[in-house]
Amino acid sequence: MSALHQPWIAFCFGLIHGFGFAGILSEMRLDESHMVTSLLSFNIGIEIGQLLIVSLVFPLIRLIKKIRSANWLIPGTSVGILAFGLLWFFQRAF
Repeated sequence: MSALHQPWIAFCFGLIHGFGFAGILSEMRLDESHMVTSLLSFNIGIEIGQLLIVSLVFPLIRLIKKIRSANWLIPGTSVGILAFGLLWFFQRAF
């Protein structure tokens, strides 16, 4: 993959991801008088959660990449995550 395309892929992923969180927020029926604080708290919670997940998963991925016989593991896991994400999308969208 070209390095020129990586920022666009990250942008598109973030945009789609953001729409998912916007859908969840709209279902929460937040108090409009505290909207800014609620949105800020929600966003900080999401960011902390993402940092926690990355800090746990990244060392595992680096370890797996060092094991030559496990080359199938990362693409296989990615396919599993994609399948789960598509299932969740279709459950929520339809």
